[in-house]
Amino acid sequence: MFPHELSVPADLRPPRSLFANHGAVPGGWFERFAHANGLAVPGVVYIPIYWATLGVPNWPKAIEWLSQAVEPGVKYYTLSMIGFQHLGEARRAPWTKRITFIDTAAGDVVIPLVHEALLNRSPELRAKKHLASFVGTINQYTDYRGVRSRSINKLPDGSVVKVNTGHATKIPLPFEEYFQILQESEYVLAPRGAGPTSYRLFEAFAAGSVPIYVWKDHRVLPFAHCNDIDWDGMAIVAEDEWNGELQPRSVKAGAEYFKRYCQPKELVHRIKEELIRIAEQQ
Repeated sequence: MFPHELSVPADLRPPRSLFANHGAVPGGWFERFAHANGLAVPGVVYIPIYWATLGVPNWPKAIEWLSQAVEPGVKYYTLSMIGFQHLGEARRAPWTKRITFIDTAAGDVVIPLVHEALLNRSPELRAKKHLASFVGTINQYTDYRGVRSRSINKLPDGSVVKVNTGHATKIPLPFEEYFQILQESEYVLAPRGAGPTSYRLFEAFAAGSVPIYVWKDHRVLPFAHCNDIDWDGMAIVAEDEWNGELQPRSVKAGAEYFKRYCQPKELVHRIKEELIRIAEQQ
């Protein structure tokens, strides 16, 4: 057991993911990685529920257990890579105010949604063959209020577009083939999907490309409050209706963001800083 860790039932920490994310890579890798690499904060108790590994349908069981387990006057935190927006009404319960939620979409601390295949990978700035691209899924789950389909229609002629209309979590190519297209694209369309953020936003940085992040309802730009981050300088960020314009952005700034905020050990360090800051404010 890690220091300052709440003891939770074994069925809330299943050994293998039941949630197959982007490209069917097992979800929840970061929940394990973070605490194997020093994410312990004095005075704050870690709740080691593997939210992504459990999968959303099993979250009510975790919430019911947590409502009885957290104690008044104690500070807690927990983390996930699946999207705490699914907690909905549960996060309005008074006892949840004792918990700092770290998440890729709706947390008190929002972190980048990084694909496991990009761990410890350095950004590559390659020559570009394509002006723009989108490779991904369009279906009733991922095309939230038509954001993806409208955005794809705004891409310039000649863009690489490969769409899967099947299962919500599958990309239509093996990951390395998919990532090569990103590396060869000057711009990568990264509209929100079933959740408010996109893997492509950060994959584009790793590929040395400019992401086009189209959001609706919730804009998710991790660590936007940090003084050394200029989102408008490294990404095109548009609400709902992207106009199709491809403004110049700095791929070097995006690559630097990926190295400083998206690699596992660096990300653990940033989260720890945020937890300390929040604990001091409480």
